[in-house]
Amino acid sequence: MPVSLRPGSPGQLDVFVDDEKVAGRATTGFLRFLGGGFPDPAEVIAALRERLHAAG
Repeated sequence: MPVSLRPGSPGQLDVFVDDEKVAGRATTGFLRFLGGGFPDPAEVIAALRERLHAAG
């Protein structure tokens, strides 16, 4: 599966598969201010595996 990086705002983290967002950082400003809001790595990996499995 091809991987690409896209520029975004500082601290932004979104994971896309086939242009569909499967995981991302919390969008509330307060959580970002505290340095949090990042998705759990295990959940991101599970979402990626699910999409790869569905793609066959």
